[in-house]
Amino acid sequence: MQIEDGSSLQPVKSGFYLTKKIGIIIGITFSVILTGTILATYFGKPNKCSSDLKGECQNLACSNPNLIQTWNTICFSTLAPTTISSTTTKSSSTRPIDTTSTITSTTTARSSSSTSAETTSTTARSSSSTSAETTSTTTKSSSTRPIETTSTTISSSTPNQVNNNTSFMTTSGPQPLNYRLPTDLKPTYYDLTIQPFFKVDEEPFEYNGTVSIDFVCEKNTNQLVLQMKDLDLDNSTLMLSGINDTTFSQKTNLKWTYNSITHLLVIDLENQSFKQNFLYRFSANFKGYTKNDDLGFYKSSYVDDNGQKKWLVTSQLEYIEARKSFICFDEPGFKAIFKIKIIHHKSLDVMSNMPIVKQENVTGSNGDYDWIMTEFNETVPMSTYLVAILISDFKCREGISESNYSNVQVKVCARPNAYDQLDLALNSSVDILRFFENYYQVKYPLEKLDHAGVPDFKYGAMENWGLAIYKETNFLFNDKSTQATESNVVRIIAHEISHMWFGNLVTPKWWNDLWLNEGFARFAEHVGSDAVKKHWRMFDRLFDLLMNVIQSDSSDTTRPVSLDVNTPEEIDANIDPTITYGKGSSIVKMLLYVLGEDTFRNGIEKYFKKYAYQNVDQFDLWNTLYEQAKNENKLTGVNITNVMTSWTKQKGHPVVHVKRINSTHISVSQNRFVLDSNAAQSSLKDVLWYVPLTLSVEKIGSKDSSFTNQVNPYNLFDKIIWIDPSKYEVILNLNQSLASDNFLIANLDMATFCRINYDENNWKLISDQLLTNNKELSNRTRAQLISDVFSLAQALYLSPEIALNHVKYLDNEFDYLPWSVFLNRIKYFTNILDTSFVYDELQSYLQKLVKPYYTKLGWIEDVQKDLWTERLVRNNLVQYACQIELPECIETAKMYFNEYVETGDMKNLPSQLRNVMLCAGIQYGTSKDFNFIFNKAKNTNDTTLRNDFYAGLSCSKEQYLLSRYLNDQLNTSSLITAIRNVLNKPSGNSLAWQFLKNNWNFIYEKFNSSTTFSNLLLDLSIRFSSQEQLNDVENFFKEKELTNSLKKDFNTTINRIQSNINWMKNGLNAVGNWLSQQQTSIEIEYRLPKNLIPNSYHFKIQPYIGTNETWDNDKSFTFDGEIAINFTCNISTNKIVFHALDLELHTESFTITSNDDKTGLNIEKRYTEDKVTNFITINMNKPCMQNAQYILNMKYKGLIIPNLYGFYRSSYIDQSGKRIYLATTHFQPTDARRAIPCFDEPAMKANFKLTMKRHQNFTSSFFNTPIVKNQTEGDWIIDEFDWTPKMSTYLVAFVVSNFESFSEKSSTNITVDIAAKPESIKNDEGRHAMDEAKKVLDFFQEYFDVKYPLEKSTQIAVPDFNAGAMENWGLVIYRENQLLYNPTRDTISDKRRVSVVVSHELAHQWFGNLVTPAWWNDLWLNEGFASWVEYLGYNHTHPEWRDLDFFFVQKLGPFVQDSLESSHPISVPVKDPSQINSLFDAISYSKGASIIRMMNAFLTENTFKKGVSNYLKNYSYDNAEQDNLWYYLTEQAYSDGTLDRSLSVKTIMDTWTLKKGYPVVHVERDYLNNQIKLSQKWFLLNPTNKIQYTDEYKNYKWYVPFTYTSKDNADFDFETRPNWLKPDDKELTLNTTGVQSDSWIIGNLRHAAFLRVNYDQQNWNLLINQLNNDHTVINPINRAELLDDSFNLGRAELVDQVLFLNITKYLVNEEDSLPFVPAFNGLDSISTLIDDEYEIFELFKSFYIGILNNTYNRLDWNDVNDTDLDLQLSTLRIMCNLGLNDCIEKAKFHFNNWIDNDIPLESNLKNIIYRTVIKYSDDKTWYKLYQRTISTTDNSEKLRMFRGLASSRDPLLLSFLLKQSSDPNVIRLQDSTSLISYVAFNTYGRRLTYDYLEENWNELVQKFGSVSFTLPSLVESITRSLNSNYYLNRINEFVKRNPELGVAAEAFEQAIENIKINIRWKVKNLESIHQWLKSNN
Repeated sequence: MQIEDGSSLQPVKSGFYLTKKIGIIIGITFSVILTGTILATYFGKPNKCSSDLKGECQNLACSNPNLIQTWNTICFSTLAPTTISSTTTKSSSTRPIDTTSTITSTTTARSSSSTSAETTSTTARSSSSTSAETTSTTTKSSSTRPIETTSTTISSSTPNQVNNNTSFMTTSGPQPLNYRLPTDLKPTYYDLTIQPFFKVDEEPFEYNGTVSIDFVCEKNTNQLVLQMKDLDLDNSTLMLSGINDTTFSQKTNLKWTYNSITHLLVIDLENQSFKQNFLYRFSANFKGYTKNDDLGFYKSSYVDDNGQKKWLVTSQLEYIEARKSFICFDEPGFKAIFKIKIIHHKSLDVMSNMPIVKQENVTGSNGDYDWIMTEFNETVPMSTYLVAILISDFKCREGISESNYSNVQVKVCARPNAYDQLDLALNSSVDILRFFENYYQVKYPLEKLDHAGVPDFKYGAMENWGLAIYKETNFLFNDKSTQATESNVVRIIAHEISHMWFGNLVTPKWWNDLWLNEGFARFAEHVGSDAVKKHWRMFDRLFDLLMNVIQSDSSDTTRPVSLDVNTPEEIDANIDPTITYGKGSSIVKMLLYVLGEDTFRNGIEKYFKKYAYQNVDQFDLWNTLYEQAKNENKLTGVNITNVMTSWTKQKGHPVVHVKRINSTHISVSQNRFVLDSNAAQSSLKDVLWYVPLTLSVEKIGSKDSSFTNQVNPYNLFDKIIWIDPSKYEVILNLNQSLASDNFLIANLDMATFCRINYDENNWKLISDQLLTNNKELSNRTRAQLISDVFSLAQALYLSPEIALNHVKYLDNEFDYLPWSVFLNRIKYFTNILDTSFVYDELQSYLQKLVKPYYTKLGWIEDVQKDLWTERLVRNNLVQYACQIELPECIETAKMYFNEYVETGDMKNLPSQLRNVMLCAGIQYGTSKDFNFIFNKAKNTNDTTLRNDFYAGLSCSKEQYLLSRYLNDQLNTSSLITAIRNVLNKPSGNSLAWQFLKNNWNFIYEKFNSSTTFSNLLLDLSIRFSSQEQLNDVENFFKEKELTNSLKKDFNTTINRIQSNINWMKNGLNAVGNWLSQQQTSIEIEYRLPKNLIPNSYHFKIQPYIGTNETWDNDKSFTFDGEIAINFTCNISTNKIVFHALDLELHTESFTITSNDDKTGLNIEKRYTEDKVTNFITINMNKPCMQNAQYILNMKYKGLIIPNLYGFYRSSYIDQSGKRIYLATTHFQPTDARRAIPCFDEPAMKANFKLTMKRHQNFTSSFFNTPIVKNQTEGDWIIDEFDWTPKMSTYLVAFVVSNFESFSEKSSTNITVDIAAKPESIKNDEGRHAMDEAKKVLDFFQEYFDVKYPLEKSTQIAVPDFNAGAMENWGLVIYRENQLLYNPTRDTISDKRRVSVVVSHELAHQWFGNLVTPAWWNDLWLNEGFASWVEYLGYNHTHPEWRDLDFFFVQKLGPFVQDSLESSHPISVPVKDPSQINSLFDAISYSKGASIIRMMNAFLTENTFKKGVSNYLKNYSYDNAEQDNLWYYLTEQAYSDGTLDRSLSVKTIMDTWTLKKGYPVVHVERDYLNNQIKLSQKWFLLNPTNKIQYTDEYKNYKWYVPFTYTSKDNADFDFETRPNWLKPDDKELTLNTTGVQSDSWIIGNLRHAAFLRVNYDQQNWNLLINQLNNDHTVINPINRAELLDDSFNLGRAELVDQVLFLNITKYLVNEEDSLPFVPAFNGLDSISTLIDDEYEIFELFKSFYIGILNNTYNRLDWNDVNDTDLDLQLSTLRIMCNLGLNDCIEKAKFHFNNWIDNDIPLESNLKNIIYRTVIKYSDDKTWYKLYQRTISTTDNSEKLRMFRGLASSRDPLLLSFLLKQSSDPNVIRLQDSTSLISYVAFNTYGRRLTYDYLEENWNELVQKFGSVSFTLPSLVESITRSLNSNYYLNRINEFVKRNPELGVAAEAFEQAIENIKINIRWKVKNLESIHQWLKSNN
């Protein structure tokens, strides 16, 4: 269908619905024609439309004066859609009429969008605008009077909802409406008869119809669901029968319901059902109405040469108007054969889709024989929207389209007095049809193709099969018609004919793929018209079109090409000329270039033949094209579905940055492009595309023809470089060296729908070329460059002077295409600058550019001499020349104006330039001239001329004349146009704005619903560009009521003005100095090029472990390496680029071999190293052969470093006191390159084989796989290990040591090894880990339903390890205290930690190792998932620990961290090692785990497990992204029915992974009406934050799965089905029927969702009362949640902080340890903040002790079970710390018994005893413990003692400990930051530790590495309790002094934010807490 370029656009979202193909189509003609009496319903007299009605009710009530009273009643009684129902009884005296007679009908139910004055009896009307659902009843009727029926009733029940599985359910309360048909039944055949009652000279009003539908049952059902709208249905004629189902009894008294919003007519069989695979028939009579709304079967008219009005009836059924014409299955996926018969008056002819097969006379209602029944041939299978009729007196011209495929009869028809205007249409139709048959290589399927131009038509044209219908202005042409008309006729005919294949033969399943129809047709219209009108350069005009489309697609409010739609409104909004048609065509064009023309056309041919007469979605097209490409050996390695989905499912398009790095390499990166210069460019990088990039290297002044002039769809496909969206930036090797005068041109022929930005030097070189010889570059290239450079300058991607410099050559440009683009793009700059200080200079420059081409073209066209394209551009050029006041243009305009004033004649002036003449005449004329045109405007009857006059008046420079013009228009329908005319002129801009403000109320009331009013608001942004103007607009509209649509327009206007302000701020001075140059920075590319893909590594390591005493020649702690890297040449290149860091590569050892490449390829014996990216580059003598495999061999040397990354050394003291060394590895994330030259990126998976040559002093070596061979070579032992499976480099691990190990088998026969120091193995410290590992491995195999992939799983404990553990595949490395457990000395906490860590790491063997994130931005997929399922693993082994319950309270720290502005999303784009390491934080781990747990809840665990299993199976040994996981979870959820199909996991989870933070859900109860209202807001701890109100974050919302329960029915089920609070919901209202007003409600059951909940105060009070009366009624997790939420809501000032204290009072009776965790967190935080306020602190301590007294006395220091242990330890810690004497004395008693009598301390109590005793004892005691500390070899015990020592109140002792933290002889490097943190946790150590941090920062960075994730944790520990301006200032200064903080930057940012929050907290809360404590102690 062709639409006019002006349709309004509204992006929408909805569910996607698939239909099945009908396997067999059986056509049986069946016609039942019944008679009756027309009935209707009268709803009462018009009443005033109530302003109190909201939303849809108001629209309904106010849309039709006749229905106001009814809708006022209905909408005030209930906001739910209403149901009109009755029952059907037997009908009498109806008789079938003979086929020769006229059709009449007995109507008892009518569906209509408007009510006439007809009197009706029992008709229930259904409207597309109403929410009434109708259920029919037919009673006995007579032919002489209205039928008597039971009374029609209106109820408040909700209409039945139809789901996609065809089950029907009635629900209470508002539910989302389903507009779609179920797929149980599919139509096969329609027999349709229509009789409109009119003659050619009599106006038609109505028609009778009968329809018989044969349908097949594809799934058993007892309901038939059809669609109708605005039809009167004759109940007595409804009939159902079985065609081949003999058990089905014929039914006539049918029970049905009708929903007038969804248009669904549901017929309920009650006691029978349709059976699968059987055929049935439905028939009915109906009456329809021929309105003049241009939809359905509608009426139109024209005036003949005698002045007589002539009438016709025609059709427009796309998109959902077939249901308005006849009862049907009105969705494109329900194809069927149609048999159409039309009964019409003999004064009329009739046309339809197929040829006429029979005509016969029939009698009319008066017995006359003036009627004819015309019967048409059966159609081919097609969709309802393609049915077409035309009943008229039109005359036709005929022709034959002859091709290699068929001879088709072609007719073109129009009103008789336009017959002579049909030549162009006929000739074009014949030629274009022939062309397309040859182009598509598929026969046109029908015998004939008619075209008709009708006077009234909603769209430009419609592609009905066999009968295309056009708006006649797009169809008729004569010698007076304009060039635009001629072009449109040919182009639109080409558009509609192309649809005969694309859309008709193969049809989208649903309207979300409308672009498949229209995008292809828009593309094909240019191809087809170009074929028949070569001189028009129609393919160039496609480029012109697309450059306008890409500009429109650059707004932030654009939408995707493929948009899910459901409602009629959404479908209508999808009819978008810019995106659906325009951008859709660009995607088709891109396919053409990517595939090459031959492959493209062959693929399209295959597509048509494969899917002929079927329905498809876009993926069917992609798959077919891919198959064709594959057959022709194209697109190797390219997934076309992924490629095209990135273009169809994402809104916007990319800007591709092409920057030269050096003479041989360029950087290519992409991000989404928007014109708004305020847009945060970082946020635009989240949306990326598969970009098919093409490049040409050009040379300034070269005489060789540029490749840009040779490009075409046949020769570009093999030059494409694919840019993958998983990589923001890639480095490309040009395979040639660029000279200083070489420049690059990218995106040749605009093959890809994107912008191209170059580095500044390249732009300069292009400009130089254009000045030297612009024709060396093709006209399309020149146009594209102008489009890009000005758009980039508008968006401030580059400085505007680059754009201005670029077009200096235009004074020598004489091609229409670059000028067409320039005139469009320059408008922004002209408009925004025309009142600025630079405008005069800019205007002179522009005049210089325009003058030569203006001089060539002039004002008057010469059809004989002018090029077609020159005629196209002339009007715009002249208009712009006069706008910039080119003297020659102004003088010509004034000449024509004066001639008109003098003669009153404009015959010498081209009509299309009339407005230019009038504007210039008024602008430079006098008031007399103004009055002359003013009077002309008043007196003309020519609407077009009058509009031109008024537009000219708006050009006056005199304010009083403009005021006169505006005031004159005040009471006219043209007022908005008048204001816009003046507003858009520099002289009238301010005046028009003031006029609008002064008359706002009047204007708004009159015009607020019009499109022009919307445009008026948007026009404010064209010239407003100052803060004062912005403030003026915002202040004026602050108190104004706007419709929702206008609010959006207002926000868009504000954003655009802000963008203008920003542009003026950054661009104005640049334009003033536009000849100056700017330097463009080149961004570093850290990602490897994808030219080479590794397959395997065989590497050999010989380590020299030990000091210089052991090794000679400086070999100490070094290693020798040798490696053979097998790689595939993916993209031909002459460079090998890989990673290596701190390795000495032996160049003499470099060799390369290949069994595939025998061309003599060799490599240089040298390399270059990039110290920043760690890239090693080795040059080859020639490019590698694509797809060939090579082996690169080299030897190298490296260091076994003391740091805890790469290949590093560790040591321990054995039982003899000797230091024993070992060497181990830690490669995650980017340190494999420190030990192995490799492609060190997670997506570069390969197989690994290690040969370890160890000295005989070392008894063992370990690797990911088992040893397969072992041999001795002198003093050395060579261990050869098996090949690993395909895996990432960071998972490689090896250890050389003197460790011992033991092995056992799991129950599924997995070998599990535990390795550690010999004494640890001897003491059986690995037993607990062994038991856990065996059980957990078996558990995860079952849970994931995927076998553990390796033969063995070794767990090894090393003394020094930076992380807790590392999941290396098959060789998991742990810090000792994370794997080893000694029950005689270690605590229960130690035992739990081992279980947790083992479970975590073994979960990674599947999630992370088997399937690995493609890049580190999805690290959270690894760590978040493992952090969740670790709980499942050790809950399996230790359910008694209740850790699944404790999950929430164990993640409270990250919950708080994510409440900061400085937090970050879970999924963050990263590129360099520092950024990558920063992701290893609590957000990735704990928040990641929390949202995965949330998915478990809303998907259910069963669905989640199956979805994860499917994901793992599909991506085994491969890489994936989070979207891949979302896909499998969504598919499983749909399959299981656990997720509504209107949602997807991606839609939901993107809001949780791509946004930082989380929401607080506000629950506001309506106690009177039993409702709760939910709203959400970003929860931030800082109540003074500004970020929430910025453009980027002001609408920051999530998809929230909200669950709740109440006192009346307390159910805390974790998998409770949630209510979805969506980002677009301002609020969500839920009914709480059954909940008493004195009953509490609690939300977020078991804290399933990662959010906080706030309540109204009354509900808080009810909850507190419940806790005090019987807290056990509320689940412990939710009790904990209440405590945590109330405390943090108080910190954020969303509630009073004392609310938390009020809740804590119930804890005196609490015995479950879980709620105490958040209680302690909150109370300890308050304690820390007030400990320097003596009076308050003393009161607080008293209160705190009072809360815990019961718990303390109950648990005391006794032995307790594991469940109570944590609570006991926390209670003892707090009571002792608060100074409870009994607690302190008991701690001292135990300590002294240990020190003095050597009585062992109870392991679990050691920590508390050490800390308490040291805090309250003297220096002597401190030193006693210190001596024990440094003498112990048990590292866990050492840390416990250090924790105690750090509790001293002596600053000198604390300073001593800080110094000790850096001594490796005292404490291990891995533990040194722990000791610093222990001191920081002490009130007396805060300042000391911060001083230490500043003084030793450089040493800490050097020690732990600038990318170590240890540093952020240290910064957080030291700064978390700081709460004064003193520290705030110090940290700010420190950050200023150290701008390169690397991975710790975010930690310092969070520290600053936290301190500010703490400072404010004290100011806001100290006094209120003081008063509360005094009242509650």
